[in-house]
Amino acid sequence: MNSGNKGGGQPMKPTPSMESSRNINAFAVLDSTLLEEESFQNAVVLEERLASSAQASMGPSSKDDISSVFGTWNIRGLNNPLKHNEVASFICFHKLSLFGLEETKIRSEFLDSLVRHCFPNNWISTHNLGNEVVARIIVAWDPSIMKISSVFSSPQLILLHVEALDCHKCF
Repeated sequence: MNSGNKGGGQPMKPTPSMESSRNINAFAVLDSTLLEEESFQNAVVLEERLASSAQASMGPSSKDDISSVFGTWNIRGLNNPLKHNEVASFICFHKLSLFGLEETKIRSEFLDSLVRHCFPNNWISTHNLGNEVVARIIVAWDPSIMKISSVFSSPQLILLHVEALDCHKCF
């Protein structure tokens, strides 16, 4: 009996093009030293460096590095409470000081509760809800480590100005 696969019941093997087009949730924890020498004008170069650094160290090497650890996650929907727990655990485990969530698809009525559950109590957050039905991007940070101000927000983008409080470097 054919199990629903074409070609005589044998599972279809993925081709290289199928493998490369697969969307997979991934964490990226990045060291701020990657960012220190970059400026706003080099945003495209920075984005490429960040993408290539997604497999960088998954946590600080010492307690002195805590202020330099950032992360991002394309969560592809954050309506499941199990994902809330995963986000909170990830931030705590890796001692992150700045974390961005993409494609959250959170409705406005659930946003405050989600932020309280996912991020440490003392953190500040911003999002791109605006006049939209759902927030797609949420960024949160530890205000004792960095000062962040919103420069621009749209349904597809949040542009922030970040200042590290310990060294006063901005990006």
